[in-house]
Amino acid sequence: MEFDVYDELNQLYIRALIYTYFNNFLKESEGVKLNLGCGVDYIKDCINVDIGRYSKADVIFDLNNKDWLWESESMLCVYCYDIIEHLDNIIEFMEQIWKVLKKNGKVMIRTNNAACLQSFADPTHKHFFTEGSFDLFDPSTFFGQKYNWYTDKKFTIL
Repeated sequence: MEFDVYDELNQLYIRALIYTYFNNFLKESEGVKLNLGCGVDYIKDCINVDIGRYSKADVIFDLNNKDWLWESESMLCVYCYDIIEHLDNIIEFMEQIWKVLKKNGKVMIRTNNAACLQSFADPTHKHFFTEGSFDLFDPSTFFGQKYNWYTDKKFTIL
């Protein structure tokens, strides 16, 4: 088995950058925040949610459920780190996020790119994503205009 130290260090560096960006994003968001699919990554000042009983979740909940526990327009920020690829229906999940977000709320989604071998290494991954996978939720994009019938819940990709 070959092991490329440079590639491994590069991946660690990228993960550190993403982690720093997400932490700054959460600190700047004042109000109620959801950390969906938290696993063992408990985030202070968030409602930490996971399906796993061994997680550090405040709330044990299956995000595939169509009836989320939170009221409409009750969250300022929804944070999803390596969870969306495990869910059954991406459009329903995004519609639930849209429902619980306050007006001008933010959602931050991080997932493996389909070009990354890790996407296919985890047998629990149900979906694979590219840079354009969420374009159909943004009406300013080509796919958001062409395939606008999938959902009436729209986001702006930043």
